[in-house]
Amino acid sequence: MKRVLQTKFGDDGNCLTASLASALGLDLLDIPEITQDEWWLQLEAVLLGKGFFPVYVDEKQILKGYVPKGTHLAGIDSPRSGLGLHSVVIEDGVIVWDPHPDQDGYGRPLRDITLLVKSA
Repeated sequence: MKRVLQTKFGDDGNCLTASLASALGLDLLDIPEITQDEWWLQLEAVLLGKGFFPVYVDEKQILKGYVPKGTHLAGIDSPRSGLGLHSVVIEDGVIVWDPHPDQDGYGRPLRDITLLVKSA
Protein backbone atom coordinates (compact mmCIF):
# COMPACT_ATOMS: atom_id res chain seq x y z
CA MET A 1 0.00 0.00 0.00
CA LYS A 2 1.11 3.53 -0.78
CA ARG A 3 -0.32 6.47 1.18
CA VAL A 4 -1.83 8.76 -1.47
CA LEU A 5 -3.69 11.92 -0.42
CA GLN A 6 -6.76 13.20 -2.20
CA THR A 7 -6.35 16.56 -3.95
CA LYS A 8 -10.01 17.51 -4.50
CA PHE A 9 -12.65 17.96 -1.81
CA GLY A 10 -16.39 18.34 -1.31
CA ASP A 11 -18.92 17.08 -3.84
CA ASP A 12 -16.20 16.79 -6.50
CA GLY A 13 -13.67 15.15 -4.17
CA ASN A 14 -11.36 12.39 -5.35
CA CYS A 15 -11.14 10.26 -2.20
CA LEU A 16 -12.15 7.12 -4.14
CA THR A 17 -9.44 7.66 -6.75
CA ALA A 18 -6.85 8.34 -4.00
CA SER A 19 -7.97 5.30 -1.99
CA LEU A 20 -7.74 3.07 -5.04
CA ALA A 21 -4.28 4.38 -5.93
CA SER A 22 -3.21 3.79 -2.32
CA ALA A 23 -4.57 0.23 -2.20
CA LEU A 24 -2.87 -0.67 -5.49
CA GLY A 25 0.42 1.01 -4.54
CA LEU A 26 0.21 3.53 -7.38
CA ASP A 27 0.46 7.30 -7.76
CA LEU A 28 -2.74 9.34 -8.05
CA LEU A 29 -1.91 10.19 -11.67
CA ASP A 30 -1.72 6.46 -12.51
CA ILE A 31 -5.49 6.12 -11.92
CA PRO A 32 -8.07 7.83 -14.16
CA GLU A 33 -10.23 10.09 -12.02
CA ILE A 34 -13.41 8.39 -10.82
CA THR A 35 -16.37 10.75 -10.60
CA GLN A 36 -19.65 10.42 -8.71
CA ASP A 37 -21.60 9.79 -11.92
CA GLU A 38 -21.49 6.08 -12.68
CA TRP A 39 -18.63 5.62 -10.23
CA TRP A 40 -19.07 1.83 -10.09
CA LEU A 41 -18.69 1.43 -13.86
CA GLN A 42 -15.62 3.68 -13.81
CA LEU A 43 -14.12 1.79 -10.87
CA GLU A 44 -14.76 -1.54 -12.57
CA ALA A 45 -13.10 -0.36 -15.80
CA VAL A 46 -10.01 0.89 -13.95
CA LEU A 47 -9.70 -2.30 -11.90
CA LEU A 48 -10.15 -4.60 -14.90
CA GLY A 49 -7.34 -2.69 -16.61
CA LYS A 50 -5.12 -3.30 -13.57
CA GLY A 51 -5.86 -7.04 -13.32
CA PHE A 52 -8.57 -6.87 -10.63
CA PHE A 53 -12.33 -6.84 -10.44
CA PRO A 54 -14.52 -5.26 -7.75
CA VAL A 55 -17.03 -7.09 -5.55
CA TYR A 56 -19.49 -4.96 -3.59
CA VAL A 57 -20.31 -5.85 0.02
CA ASP A 58 -23.24 -3.97 1.55
CA GLU A 59 -23.69 -2.80 5.12
CA LYS A 60 -26.04 -5.68 5.93
CA GLN A 61 -23.19 -8.19 5.46
CA ILE A 62 -20.82 -6.03 7.49
CA LEU A 63 -23.33 -5.88 10.36
CA LYS A 64 -23.56 -9.69 10.22
CA GLY A 65 -19.84 -9.76 10.99
CA TYR A 66 -18.28 -10.14 7.55
CA VAL A 67 -14.60 -9.13 7.72
CA PRO A 68 -12.59 -9.55 4.52
CA LYS A 69 -8.93 -10.51 4.62
CA GLY A 70 -6.50 -8.40 2.63
CA THR A 71 -6.45 -4.84 1.33
CA HIS A 72 -9.72 -3.39 0.04
CA LEU A 73 -11.72 -0.15 -0.19
CA ALA A 74 -14.50 0.88 2.19
CA GLY A 75 -17.07 3.64 2.45
CA ILE A 76 -17.58 5.43 5.75
CA ASP A 77 -19.81 8.35 6.72
CA SER A 78 -17.80 11.44 5.88
CA PRO A 79 -16.30 13.12 8.95
CA ARG A 80 -17.24 16.39 7.26
CA SER A 81 -20.98 16.62 7.86
CA GLY A 82 -23.40 16.44 4.99
CA LEU A 83 -20.97 15.06 2.41
CA GLY A 84 -22.26 11.47 2.29
CA LEU A 85 -19.77 8.63 2.07
CA HIS A 86 -15.99 8.94 2.13
CA SER A 87 -13.62 6.31 0.71
CA VAL A 88 -10.83 4.76 2.80
CA VAL A 89 -8.47 1.77 2.57
CA ILE A 90 -8.94 -1.20 4.88
CA GLU A 91 -6.78 -4.21 5.72
CA ASP A 92 -8.46 -7.22 7.30
CA GLY A 93 -11.53 -5.05 7.96
CA VAL A 94 -9.68 -2.21 9.74
CA ILE A 95 -9.20 1.29 8.32
CA VAL A 96 -5.48 1.72 7.62
CA TRP A 97 -5.53 4.79 5.39
CA ASP A 98 -7.76 7.86 5.11
CA PRO A 99 -6.75 9.84 2.01
CA HIS A 100 -8.13 13.14 3.38
CA PRO A 101 -5.36 15.41 4.75
CA ASP A 102 -7.28 15.82 8.04
CA GLN A 103 -6.90 12.06 8.67
CA ASP A 104 -10.12 12.02 10.69
CA GLY A 105 -11.81 8.92 9.24
CA TYR A 106 -10.17 6.30 11.44
CA GLY A 107 -12.39 4.29 13.79
CA ARG A 108 -15.64 5.02 11.95
CA PRO A 109 -18.02 2.17 11.12
CA LEU A 110 -17.79 0.75 7.60
CA ARG A 111 -20.91 1.37 5.47
CA ASP A 112 -19.82 -0.68 2.48
CA ILE A 113 -16.77 -2.54 1.21
CA THR A 114 -15.40 -2.95 -2.28
CA LEU A 115 -13.31 -6.09 -2.46
CA LEU A 116 -10.34 -5.84 -4.81
CA VAL A 117 -10.18 -9.35 -6.25
CA LYS A 118 -7.17 -10.31 -8.36
CA SER A 119 -8.19 -11.64 -11.79
CA ALA A 120 -7.06 -15.15 -12.64
